[in-house]
Amino acid sequence: MKNKKFIFLLIILSLICANISFGEHVLINSKDWRDVYSGMVYANLNGDKSNFLTSTKHSTIILGAISKESDIFLINSRDEPYIKSYRATILASGYDSVEDITTRNSNLDLAERLEDITNFIVIDDSYGYNSISVAAYAVSSRSYVLFADEDNIDDVYDFLSEAQVDNLIIFGSVDRDVKTILQEFNPEIINEGDRFDNNLKIIDKYVEINPDTKQVYLSNGEFIEDSLIAGDDPVIFIGKANVPDQVREYIKSSQFQVATLIGNELIGAAQFIKRQIGIPVFVKFAQGARTPTGTISQVEDLDRFPMPQYNLNLGIYEIKYNRATNNLEVTYENFVDLGTYFIPTITVSNSDGEEVVLGSEDCIVEEDEDGVLFIDKGSYKTLACGLNIDGEEGLNAYVYTLFGESRKNMEYVLEGTYNISIITILDDTSIVIKGLVYDESSHEFIVEIENTGDVDVWVSPEIIDLIFNDDYINYGIEEPIKISAGKSKKISIPVDDLTPEDIEENELIRVKAYYGERETSLFKVSFAEFEFQYKQASYYMYVIIIVLILLFILFEFGKKKCPNCKHKNKRRAKRCVKCHHKF
Repeated sequence: MKNKKFIFLLIILSLICANISFGEHVLINSKDWRDVYSGMVYANLNGDKSNFLTSTKHSTIILGAISKESDIFLINSRDEPYIKSYRATILASGYDSVEDITTRNSNLDLAERLEDITNFIVIDDSYGYNSISVAAYAVSSRSYVLFADEDNIDDVYDFLSEAQVDNLIIFGSVDRDVKTILQEFNPEIINEGDRFDNNLKIIDKYVEINPDTKQVYLSNGEFIEDSLIAGDDPVIFIGKANVPDQVREYIKSSQFQVATLIGNELIGAAQFIKRQIGIPVFVKFAQGARTPTGTISQVEDLDRFPMPQYNLNLGIYEIKYNRATNNLEVTYENFVDLGTYFIPTITVSNSDGEEVVLGSEDCIVEEDEDGVLFIDKGSYKTLACGLNIDGEEGLNAYVYTLFGESRKNMEYVLEGTYNISIITILDDTSIVIKGLVYDESSHEFIVEIENTGDVDVWVSPEIIDLIFNDDYINYGIEEPIKISAGKSKKISIPVDDLTPEDIEENELIRVKAYYGERETSLFKVSFAEFEFQYKQASYYMYVIIIVLILLFILFEFGKKKCPNCKHKNKRRAKRCVKCHHKF
């Protein structure tokens, strides 16, 4: 108990004293999170303090946290500063030493100033949360974090080629070009295909070099805050409304004794950790005021800089009980432009209080034995769950559905109670998935589906667990396709540009097709598996190629060769254009 009180006092003291700082100080004037992050990592590797602007007004408030004795190093964004001529403002506020740079690429510009750093971590800035995940380890291991993608990898390679590189880590998902070009540096690759698993891997590396670590920070990687970048303690990701299973087990079996939640948005998930795992959780949500207005000590919000967010939004479109099939038809709607994985739990109750709990195993066929479903961006998905319950009137469904960006990342919760409407509709549709080919020119799989029933059918096919750049990804179409009775249709499913390496990894391709008589109720499912096969060029393509070859031959061999100088002239030429010999 005494240890917990002592830790609590330390946290309170850190908040009260947050406005006191001396020595070197890095100040970042940019609306771009990459500048803010790069500047803070740079400062921590140099042992300096740092602050960043969050608004134009903040440019004067922040100076209240910086001693007038500090030597300020000001980083200005050339394209997106919060305030112009900021150096002049700082000097006018009583500071004597202000060095500043104005940059379009602070990440590489600052890297070049760190001459003693020989360890590097490469991430893709498309996934901002990865920068928060690696920050503590980067500072603790004296590693600088570089942003690399297919557009700037040549610049990153040039920098690393001129630097001394002792250790290089490629963290998370990156473009294939990045991995290929950086192979000569023998990088360690950390990519488990899930941001929570990746986060736990980098924490393991942090603990290896800091074996006495007892405290962790809790975050979801959606904002920058000084504690998350300082390197004093690692950062564990928790979900917005749920703590993923692997994170629960990791914390439970770890050596950590105290957790600090940064901000109060994730208080629900943090409380779960406190109740279920049993370690104390403190909340850091404020700091000492830098412009006090009275005799009583004031506090203000933390300085936080937003990161790119990938918000998922899954909802219930409708729930119906079909008398004709004795199925509960639950239709989900994906409101965002991101594919989503989900695990449903539906509790049906009648007016007498009787309850039936339904899950994935009650709604889908055996091929989805893991119980995780996928819904493509902006689309609908209907589950047909066998239901045996007395009474049809007054039925309600309590829906509790976990969902997330990957199979193992279920950080969101959809929860609510819905009325169940009654219908009587038979669905006599049937299909056969006849074939699958890959069109290399358009980067699409083309699946041929035949309607073998007597009524029109709506179909929504998916490619399941395609390996792309070492990740398993599902691909689908945005809207169902209608196929007339007795007809076949070839449906294109766009995918990423597969390389020869990807194709080698995908010898067999799995196809799943949801189908049904109603466009928004595709609860029937058909599976098929095919060997990877390229689409053959069409007859017309062959004709065009042959014609072009013939034209080339006529052009080359139809020329008139001069007997004097051997120069090839036009077929109807009367004199050689080179030696003027008369034909």
